[in-house]
Amino acid sequence: MNIGILIPGFGENERDPALPVYQNLVQQLAKTHNVRVIALRYPHTREPYSFYDARVYPLGYGAWTRKLRRLRLWWDTYRLIHDLHREQPFDILQGIWADETG
Repeated sequence: MNIGILIPGFGENERDPALPVYQNLVQQLAKTHNVRVIALRYPHTREPYSFYDARVYPLGYGAWTRKLRRLRLWWDTYRLIHDLHREQPFDILQGIWADETG
């Protein structure tokens, strides 16, 4: 399956303890599925990277993003989802938490 996960933040690497429950979920899913994680606010980079066998696409907006900049976050998220889906369609796209990712 091609799984997409939208989440506010995700660890920068295997040693970053940000939200270990989701890191473990992604690690286990990626053993048998194609997993792509879209991290909206953390880490503070925009460079895609690998996390075990998953691919992470951070948008790097940070927790301070408000008002008009938040509209930019939504637009960039939409475009990224659209582009990734066009490259390889998602079978499932799961939003974690509420707010933008929900």
